[in-house]
Amino acid sequence: MTDALTTSVSRDAAERNWTDINSLCWELMKTETSTEAQLLVMLWAERDGWTVRAQHEVLSYRVDLAIPEARLAVEVDGHDWHSTAAAMANDLDRQNALVSAGWMPYRCPASKVFVGAGPAARRIAALARQQLSALRQPRPGPTVARAVDRGPLVPVRVGAAGIVKALETREGDSSTPRKRGS
Repeated sequence: MTDALTTSVSRDAAERNWTDINSLCWELMKTETSTEAQLLVMLWAERDGWTVRAQHEVLSYRVDLAIPEARLAVEVDGHDWHSTAAAMANDLDRQNALVSAGWMPYRCPASKVFVGAGPAARRIAALARQQLSALRQPRPGPTVARAVDRGPLVPVRVGAAGIVKALETREGDSSTPRKRGS
């Protein structure tokens, strides 16, 4: 960690009355670039009850920074490491794997952090809050339409077993799958 960053972290910790400064220092030691470290410190200041992890493992990958509660993976992309065709293909494979596992990847060009880590951290924090809000919402189950007293079709929430049972017991429709052996 650079002297300037150490001074900045110490000042921020004192001003914000951070009680978890040891956790921040531990995460800072895991960062691989000064850009990641700068963004980590700024994200730490933006936290709203969630954690920020450096070099966090997701599947077989390590993401630069992660907010696990929001399933948000932040990749700080430096030009030297992410500009070749092979690196871009690798980044795309990683991004697809993260999305398939239910994570939201956020790619942050290192040049944006160089210009100012604060705005980048605020954008990421806003996205984390949005993700947390979405993850807390109950997910709707599958719906099927069912006739009620020959009236209009009404959506009814059922589970997979209910759908299978409805299909198995429908009468008069030869295209409907039936239970084996019926």
